[in-house]
Amino acid sequence: MEFTEEQILLRALSRGDEKASEVLFMRYFPRVKRFISGLLQDDITAEDFAQDILLKLWQKREEMAKIENIFKSEVKKADPHPKRVTKWIHYSKLNLDQGNYRFGESEEKQKRTRERAESLADLIELDGEALQELIVSKTDTDSYQIIAGNHRYLACKILVEERGKEKFAFLPCVIRNVSEVRASFSKYSSNGYDNKDDYEIMCEIEQMRHLLTTYPEQFPDVATGRMVEKLSKKMKMPKSTVGEYLTISKNLGKDAMEKFETGELKKSAAVQMSALPKEEQKELVSAGRLSHKEIKEYKDQKAQIQNPGEPMKKTETSCEHRQIEREPVSTIGEEIGITDSPFPKMKNMEEREAFVNSYKKWCVWCKNEFTEETFYRYNLPDGSSIIVKEYPYSDYWDSTKERIGKQMYMWFPKMKHFKNAEANMTQIKEHLKNLNKDL
Repeated sequence: MEFTEEQILLRALSRGDEKASEVLFMRYFPRVKRFISGLLQDDITAEDFAQDILLKLWQKREEMAKIENIFKSEVKKADPHPKRVTKWIHYSKLNLDQGNYRFGESEEKQKRTRERAESLADLIELDGEALQELIVSKTDTDSYQIIAGNHRYLACKILVEERGKEKFAFLPCVIRNVSEVRASFSKYSSNGYDNKDDYEIMCEIEQMRHLLTTYPEQFPDVATGRMVEKLSKKMKMPKSTVGEYLTISKNLGKDAMEKFETGELKKSAAVQMSALPKEEQKELVSAGRLSHKEIKEYKDQKAQIQNPGEPMKKTETSCEHRQIEREPVSTIGEEIGITDSPFPKMKNMEEREAFVNSYKKWCVWCKNEFTEETFYRYNLPDGSSIIVKEYPYSDYWDSTKERIGKQMYMWFPKMKHFKNAEANMTQIKEHLKNLNKDL
């Protein structure tokens, strides 16, 4: 029996051979990092995940000898998904999605659309055919509406009508029998054949949000939950990034949005500007202050004028998320007033623990939509408060399994920082016990 080089390495790894571990790391780390980075669009996080994965290989080294190939797919007994059938359709029977935000009516958009189509035509001509299928829906006996693949359609049209390449007249298509709403959603959720800029990604996310919100009955297959999380899963994008795009879509003014569309206003700067009133955004655009640094300096100067006693903060350039830390927080408790049920008499530690674990019956003190944290609060008779923070998270190795995490706090009036209020169940029960004695 012959062994591949990879099998030999895995067997050596199973015996604790550190040299084999080094070889596997050098060979697969770049591949794993590149794959994860393509999903997350974040090189730093991808590097951390790649290191963790390869570390797990070492930790599970005794089982490695059983594996023939690291990246060999498991053989499934049955495929639950229907096979895609590709149909070759003449381009003349395909209808371009004229309402697509990516085309538009402005000369600039039409120019960019043309440039993309010509570049794609060059690639398709080199490949010899359109390698990726278009997704279409049937609209008539002999015509189809393009759901995804508009640029590929335009590219092949250029090849046939302008370059005389008749071999590209037929395009590979997958026909989907879906409603108009589902077709629109697929249009935005499809990654497509070309790259998208930040403005286009924002448009896709916003349109998907609109469809999910307006027509929930059309998406029974989409799990219930928070909108950011839904879109994050659909777009295969971190929730924080989805939140940023939604912030831009909701809060960026017309003038700034035009600059964002043309690329003059970058994404990090757009998030910064979204936190400002529309008039101030307009003034910054007029003044040509469009960089992340310039907008941050303006906000710091504004804060200094409003609070002259406070020292000027240093401009932050290392973290593009800093500017949205306050905006997504909704202080519900402060708005409606926290009204608690009468403080119960508890005879033992079991009853006190049960009381704390019933925190969902308390008032919601505040929420953070971006970090998906919900804070429940109960005000005690002595002026202190019990606060429970609840947040969802996924298993590291199985992202489909979602769990709920908790962090408890014991807040006292004289505390300066919320971090100092962190507590555990034992500490809280002890405080409740002492409180019962005093009452």
